[in-house]
Amino acid sequence: MIYPCQQGSFGFTPEISQFVAECPDCEIIRKEFNILDANWHRNTVQDVQRDLLKSYNVVVNTDSDEFLFAECGLQIIINDFISTKKHALRATAYQIIHQIDSEPTLTFAQNERILEFRGSAWRVQDYDKTLITKVPLKYCRGFHATVGNAMNEHSYDNRLKLLHLQQVDLEQFYSSYVQRIKSEHFVIDAFGIKGNENKKVVEDAFRTNNRSSIGIGHVLSERIDIPTSWKMI
Repeated sequence: MIYPCQQGSFGFTPEISQFVAECPDCEIIRKEFNILDANWHRNTVQDVQRDLLKSYNVVVNTDSDEFLFAECGLQIIINDFISTKKHALRATAYQIIHQIDSEPTLTFAQNERILEFRGSAWRVQDYDKTLITKVPLKYCRGFHATVGNAMNEHSYDNRLKLLHLQQVDLEQFYSSYVQRIKSEHFVIDAFGIKGNENKKVVEDAFRTNNRSSIGIGHVLSERIDIPTSWKMI
């Protein structure tokens, strides 16, 4: 796990300290930043990926608001991938959006399954990512494409899904969004709420039918009912 920390800081936040206590086998890789932005994020992941590939055959990475998921289990996907000549695997992305007039707010309690109270997912092709690799990759910002490759050049495994949970809960999304736009390094204020923190603008965007993905403009296409297997997440 990559832990971004301000230059000169020490220790962990209470949340990370709790995570370390609950997952003692997880290695925390501290990476200091001066400016925490998309470029730092991309460059840091690339550096860690390259270093890990010196010791491991395959490296898998995701952002903290994503789940890389396969009903058969990721280990089977990785074992199959190792046996091929493919260099990298691309995942099919779905966006989960909180339907605020019919679905409850999540508490994020330790024993609460995130998707238990969510009913719909939207296919968003622009969110597909290449996240399992045998070779170091150079990513474009956001990790949805790699430098020197068209977005569809890496192989897909149709069993591999990327569940994007940034908008899985209105309250969580809004509080996180407001924190981000308060930073002078946050480039895009997609809702135009900086300075007034207009929550209604965000609520209206969550309610809009057949909308593009919030603040980004990527097209939401196929809607599916969330499969029971996903609700185990």
